[in-house]
Amino acid sequence: MPYFYEVDAEIQNRLFADPLPWDKRQDALVYINSNCGALNGRNEVVRQLMDLNQLPVHAWGACLRNKVVSAMGRK
Repeated sequence: MPYFYEVDAEIQNRLFADPLPWDKRQDALVYINSNCGALNGRNEVVRQLMDLNQLPVHAWGACLRNKVVSAMGRK
């Protein structure tokens, strides 16, 4: 849990809560990357997936970020 050591107890509890039932889940890809200068092409692959606009891509980290964490972790 090194990336969440400063997160408050409520957000930690939500991270480890029981999973949602299958009928309540949403399809999406999650991309977490902060090495924007990576030479392996992963940022370009994710950018192309985003451009296809067929499946939501939730990008966290420094690269291609399109999601943010609010104080309550609900965004």
